[in-house]
Amino acid sequence: MATYDRRQLVEEAQKAGFEFNDRLLVDWADRGLLDRPPRPGQGRGKGRSPAVWPEEQLQLLLLLLRKRRTVPRTGTLANIPVAVWLYWGDRHVPTRQVQRAMATWAEQHRKARSWNAAEQAARSILDDFTRPGTSRRDRRRAFEVLRALSGGDTYDRQKLLDALRPLVTPKAEAAPANPAAVDLPEAYLTLVEARLLAIHQIDKFTEKEYRAARATHHANLAAYLRAQPSLALDPQFGHLFDQPDLEQLVNRACLDLLTHLGLNHQRENVSTGNHQNPLK
Repeated sequence: MATYDRRQLVEEAQKAGFEFNDRLLVDWADRGLLDRPPRPGQGRGKGRSPAVWPEEQLQLLLLLLRKRRTVPRTGTLANIPVAVWLYWGDRHVPTRQVQRAMATWAEQHRKARSWNAAEQAARSILDDFTRPGTSRRDRRRAFEVLRALSGGDTYDRQKLLDALRPLVTPKAEAAPANPAAVDLPEAYLTLVEARLLAIHQIDKFTEKEYRAARATHHANLAAYLRAQPSLALDPQFGHLFDQPDLEQLVNRACLDLLTHLGLNHQRENVSTGNHQNPLK
């Protein structure tokens, strides 16, 4: 199988019509868009072998360069190598590269926020899950609970869940067609917690934890695709249960992986009795 050293990789990208140079190659490898191949020793006193990239990494590079024409942000481009690893495996993108790509994505995500994590979670709930007719009082109460928790209050999951329920729980006369929708308040809160936990410690997850998160994602995606046609029939929340296409799966690869890193970490904390405040 063909391999490419640094100079050859740059030349191949330029021959394909892209503006690319050695400096950008190093930057992208540092950020996880490309791999940083290991350089094995050549024996005592002979130094290390030069880094070489396999054909799969050249094809990844060309895909990234095409996408870069319309998606210039490095953090957003990180979804591409993560998606390749998530759905096609380590042969194309190694786990060590995904760890760096996730750190790049998480850094952009944190910097893009104009408010803190808890407030963003509140905004997301208000925007996506509030049922028609919800009072301003209920909306404000949920927001204040989240903000207080982020400011240092003792984390009380039940208190937060009680504040969220009025926003998303339909009235009796408008009950969801699918019973699964009744559990949306707790399910959504669990996702928010998992994502916040994971993004604050993205640099601490091991390769083993990454692979476990990938396996969990595959299992949950398969279960969701089986249930999706039924969930989509719900008159109030059906719009939340779309059937993702390949582009959607790629665009949310980092978020999905982050979610399962966090969910797995939550389960481990529960089993060991170590409960963390995800909003701090």
